[in-house]
Amino acid sequence: FTAAGVVNAASFLSGAAVPGEIVSIFGTGLGPGAGQSGALNPGTGRLNSAVADVTVTFNGVRAPLFFVSQGQINAQAPFEMAGQSSAAVVVTYQNASSPPVTVPVGAARPGIFARPGSSQGIVLNQDGSVNSPANPIARGQAVVIFATGQGVLNPPLATGELAPPSPLSSAGQIV
Repeated sequence: FTAAGVVNAASFLSGAAVPGEIVSIFGTGLGPGAGQSGALNPGTGRLNSAVADVTVTFNGVRAPLFFVSQGQINAQAPFEMAGQSSAAVVVTYQNASSPPVTVPVGAARPGIFARPGSSQGIVLNQDGSVNSPANPIARGQAVVIFATGQGVLNPPLATGELAPPSPLSSAGQIV
């Protein structure tokens, strides 16, 4: 894989990786031929950082893994990258490690996840229904937007930790 293959998992744009962002890493020989999903570790309540003999590190910090396959890995960039200017990304599969690939680290790089086969963002109305032109939200109600790349959170979350229902975290820096 190359630095251009480390992208925002929602927008698929390359550039700076952001602490806490869900990234996709595209390349060859990254993992098993059949894709495998990550899972929560019941002991820690966090997303596992090893799946199907695959690990990914950013400056030596293991990244939680959502999905691994031969050509694509979906991972969370560790919050521990905050304040750093670059990160050396290493993919290890069956004890064979890639050479480090250096990517810049940024403060924020928002991307909104889209519905499969569509450019429409994944947005839910307050009642849980899918927002669309045919099913708009009523004025004054809330929506849920599925996005990534917000950067550091306040209050902070640990890398791989599920967000609690309350208090809600907000982006630490808006760009």
